Amino acid sequence: MCDGNPQNQPGEYIKYLEQTLDIFERDVPRAYLNVVPVFDVTKIADVNPGLCDLWHSQFCACGTSADPAERAQVRAAAAEMQRLTAALVADPKYHDSPDFTVELQPFLESTEIPRTSDGSPNAAFFAPDCFHFSKLGQELITTGLWNNMVRDP
Repeated sequence: MCDGNPQNQPGEYIKYLEQTLDIFERDVPRAYLNVVPVFDVTKIADVNPGLCDLWHSQFCACGTSADPAERAQVRAAAAEMQRLTAALVADPKYHDSPDFTVELQPFLESTEIPRTSDGSPNAAFFAPDCFHFSKLGQELITTGLWNNMVRDP
């Protein structure tokens, strides 16, 4: 997204996802796939300022940019990827087989960064690179996925 490469835009992302789902449908019999849409990385911009700013500038410069307009562009792209993912997963072609289906698990779409009692982002949920989730963060995500999978429709 940050480098302006057209292959990293929402329309291309969804093409790659569709190709992937089509391969699974063709080559993996009796499968139930859970698709978790992308996480809006702009939410991590204020995680642990200082050292994390260095990591963020190297690995996700536009998503964690100090420029609100640039972050808004990334936020809009993430929302578009989420929208396109939901539409793709809802396509009847993935729901007309007795032994293959794809389901959307949208719990990350509305996920907010956990906060400490003083309102600052809880860095314990992130790995030392300040971008990926820590063990604690992975546990939280796993719980969210599980709860989403077993919820009443």
